[in-house]
Amino acid sequence: MKNNQILLKTIGLLSLIGGIATVPCILCCRYYSDAVTFRAFLAAFSVYMIIGLVLFMPFAGRKINFKGNESFVLVGTSWLFVSVMGSLPFIFAGYPIMDSIFESVAGFTTTAATVLGISSLSNAFIMWKAILNWSGGMGMLLILFTLAPILRIKTGSISTIEKNELTGPKVSAKYLDSAKGIYLIYLLFTVAEFTCLLIGHMTIFDALTNSLSGISTSGLYIRPQSADIFESGYIKGVVTVFSILASCNFTMYFLVASGRAREAIRNVELRTFLSIVFFSTLVVSFMILRRDGVQEMGGILLDSVTQVVSFISTSGYLLADVSSWPEMCKTILLFLLFIGGCTLSTTGSLKVTRIITIFKLIKRGIFKQIHPRATKAVVIGGKAMPAKQVSNITAHILLYILIFFFGCVLLSFNNMSLEATISASLGVFSNAGTYFNGSLVTNDFSILSGFSKAVCSMLMLFGKLELYSLLLLL
Repeated sequence: MKNNQILLKTIGLLSLIGGIATVPCILCCRYYSDAVTFRAFLAAFSVYMIIGLVLFMPFAGRKINFKGNESFVLVGTSWLFVSVMGSLPFIFAGYPIMDSIFESVAGFTTTAATVLGISSLSNAFIMWKAILNWSGGMGMLLILFTLAPILRIKTGSISTIEKNELTGPKVSAKYLDSAKGIYLIYLLFTVAEFTCLLIGHMTIFDALTNSLSGISTSGLYIRPQSADIFESGYIKGVVTVFSILASCNFTMYFLVASGRAREAIRNVELRTFLSIVFFSTLVVSFMILRRDGVQEMGGILLDSVTQVVSFISTSGYLLADVSSWPEMCKTILLFLLFIGGCTLSTTGSLKVTRIITIFKLIKRGIFKQIHPRATKAVVIGGKAMPAKQVSNITAHILLYILIFFFGCVLLSFNNMSLEATISASLGVFSNAGTYFNGSLVTNDFSILSGFSKAVCSMLMLFGKLELYSLLLLL
């Protein structure tokens, strides 16, 4: 970047925020009398605050103004920085460096993958993972928008990033107000899920950590001592509903709040997303019912919709015995990983709008074969998409497929089965964190080598960053 002060100032502020984020974990250590973990988080807190003060304070009063191409470097570098810094508590506690970085990246990218295992982590580290999940849920871009007054970013710079990076309907010309509004909705959903989980007889700790990770579509932290409560139909219903809410375009909630609910309901992306969930649930339920009969019809329907939502929202939680399901059901779940949720949501993967666009392009291609001289635009929601936008989406999908297959090739060095290699690459790249390994469906990646863990970490970052920020930085 031409102005390195921009980068140093941003990283400094993110480091200060990281120091503040460790405070709940430090208090958690004190409450559970965990001296070893307490020292690890205290050391991390000290490092965060020192780096933050050294980098941020010298430039605190200077205004930031940058171009669109510099925003890619800023966002990409910020993600790499927080991913490494998020691993410090694990490293100071004695965990291997690569495992620590993997857990940090999985946390920030809202990927349900783990190499350390939930059962082996202390309560403070589970809290830390949940905080990382919640922080990364809406992405670094919206964090940058929200912190714009502190960073003193000029409005023109924010406008440039907004045009390059955000998709979906624009509900406000004031980008800062939009970002604050989105985070307010995000916070309200978190509080609502926390309250609902408490009503379901969860402990305060489990309700808090699972609401932070649930609304960010990061999965659930099911500890051995609290596993039974996740068998409850009520709990499954709560996490499913909030995963759907988090998978929708958050600007839809602005439309509802501003009295434009009908416009939100008519949104093509939203209706397509809900239709995919509905029909996928029907097919999965039918296949299981055909095998098992209708004796447990209610439970089968609930498990089906729970896991369909888990995969399409890229939450990656496993609340049903997916490994015993028919192969067609597993295939559908893998296809759902490719789709993901709506734009400007907490989900990963391609997003529904891009899937709609590619099918519209195929339809137009067929039409052009019949009428070669005709001019036909790609129309979504009654509006013709600009040629540049269609081209960008096509390039994104092709790049997504290319990186996915490249990830498969690199993970094949780990000598897993073909099914495990492909599903693991897709699992981390889509930020779901779940893969199929023979008869086992799991999010435990501890069997991977250090090289494969590094590959998975990069795939998680690529998936969360919409490809270009990290690719251009590299």
